[in-house]
Amino acid sequence: MTLRLPKWENMILLLKKGVFHPKFVNRMYKGMPDEVRSEVWKLLLLKDVDYETLKDEFNRLNQPYTKTPIDKQLDLDVKRTFQSHYTYKVPYGGNQKVLFNIFHALASRTENLEFTQGMTCAPSILTLFLDEYSSYAGTVQFLGEKYRLKEMFSNFNLLTRCWTSLDYYYKKKF
Repeated sequence: MTLRLPKWENMILLLKKGVFHPKFVNRMYKGMPDEVRSEVWKLLLLKDVDYETLKDEFNRLNQPYTKTPIDKQLDLDVKRTFQSHYTYKVPYGGNQKVLFNIFHALASRTENLEFTQGMTCAPSILTLFLDEYSSYAGTVQFLGEKYRLKEMFSNFNLLTRCWTSLDYYYKKKF
């Protein structure tokens, strides 16, 4: 048990009550203990989500299986994700299957989902700590208005703006 764990447990209690601890962001930068990651991510990502509706949607979009335009590229990208991690080692099994199903459902749900290599990075981390439905709901949030991951990978406009801003601040600081 780390020394930070009791502090994180306190912050989780406050988050559940809707109170944002003033040191939360600073502690996020220091790193979140694995023991609380699942709970914190659920509180942050899924607080404004109709979880049951997204769970039903995920099941509906993956049954029966229908091919989507991104399946071939997705298959290649999923195989390259966390190749050494035990939950991703089994081809077409474990978290490889979960990650594929998440993006397959998103492609079925979203018209013209522009899938690019690297788009699975953040959602694949969710699959390490959350169940497949929470990972799907979190990925829907990532692609939505708040986090705008879809916009970042679509024509790379947002990514270019972020890079330009980062470059500006880096040059200003150093």
